[in-house]
Amino acid sequence: MKRLRILAFSAVFILVVGSLYYYARAEQNEKENTFYGKWEIVRCAAKTFISNWDNEDEIIESSLSEIYIYSEQSMENITSDGYVTTIKNPYYKLTLITLEELSGYRIPVKDLELNSNIITKVKVYLDKDFKKKCEYVGSTFFIKDKDTLLLLTNGAFFEMKRVK
Repeated sequence: MKRLRILAFSAVFILVVGSLYYYARAEQNEKENTFYGKWEIVRCAAKTFISNWDNEDEIIESSLSEIYIYSEQSMENITSDGYVTTIKNPYYKLTLITLEELSGYRIPVKDLELNSNIITKVKVYLDKDFKKKCEYVGSTFFIKDKDTLLLLTNGAFFEMKRVK
């Protein structure tokens, strides 16, 4: 009888621990994949304090309406003139950074209109060991909220909205 109780207790323990692991992993995956989807640049949110752009308006205008698509299988950039860049099988590294660290990009952080003192930075890599950085536009961005990303490119942060 004692063996039966121990066996039953062990089975229940394994089920409980397994369930906790499953739910914790599911929650982590949900957070990691919040940026998966189709995104469109809608505005320039902030520029560097030291800008060396001669044609600033042209650069901003050409960036508006660009589309970015992030998924487990690929990362795509579709420019306003229809040029498509695709990275197959990207690896996404998520890192929490503070607003103080974000100010290291030499931008007025208040212009980003953030609701928190921390933000998730996403960097795209070409390998699972996170050693080969992807150098294409769109490979560094920040998760502002579930429907807004901040893309770092050309010394500026561009706000991207989820395309529904």
